[in-house]
Amino acid sequence: KPRTEEEISHKLWKAIVALLEKLEQKNFFSEAYPEGCCDDASIVCGTDIDKLNAEIELRTNLSWPLKITKDSEHYWQDREPYIPTKYEIFDLLELLFHRTSTPEEGQYHPYGRHYHLHFPANNNAKTTFGDELNILFSATGSIYQFNSSNGQIENIVGEDSQNLMMDALRQSSVMDAQYHQMLQTACSRITHARLEVAYEALEKLWDAYERLKCYFEPHDKNMKKESVAKIVALFEENALFKDEVNHEMRKLTELGNAFRIRHSEPYQFTLSSHRQ
Repeated sequence: KPRTEEEISHKLWKAIVALLEKLEQKNFFSEAYPEGCCDDASIVCGTDIDKLNAEIELRTNLSWPLKITKDSEHYWQDREPYIPTKYEIFDLLELLFHRTSTPEEGQYHPYGRHYHLHFPANNNAKTTFGDELNILFSATGSIYQFNSSNGQIENIVGEDSQNLMMDALRQSSVMDAQYHQMLQTACSRITHARLEVAYEALEKLWDAYERLKCYFEPHDKNMKKESVAKIVALFEENALFKDEVNHEMRKLTELGNAFRIRHSEPYQFTLSSHRQ
């Protein structure tokens, strides 16, 4: 499916709940929330659901077991679908990712009817967590993906955009350290799943652009127009290309002023989605 869906549907939420329940049943959370053996409490044999629920309730607005329907006033009434907010779901997933580890079964304990568990250092559980979650995101056309390298949910970007960001960060000879910090912030946060963080990245990108326009006159604020003219003049060997660069620079400046990017006056238009 096209990856265009910004909201988490009830269908996706049900699939996420089923995935987390499966991982819990496989003891993926048992190292973080250990249940001790009845003969020796220091030996892990499963997941302590009360401990799991306690941290979920502490760090999110949710609780375990996770709900997919609302409670009905009367038992004969059909239950309405329930779905948390998008960011509540993201908080839950990012929390449980960091509490995930790979269990291996050791000795079987006949009296307790369980295996004693241990946890190898080469933890593959986090990769499994991210991969299976990304299958669900892809199948439902979601714009999000789980990054197992940092444990965060991100907004997907196309290959062309990824290459542009890599190229921008490699331009170490352009401008100064502050310019590169602005670019670094923009490139690292523009994919963030939270719109307000991605918005900050967009603002930093425009800040870097405004700083770049001062390249030829970095110490005189009255010479900014002259600096811009010198940048455009770099393309004088091709008049058409020069006109296009000049037009694009003007358009970017107009967009930065018209939208709430460079300024925050109340009459400016505020972007309200990742797509925008």
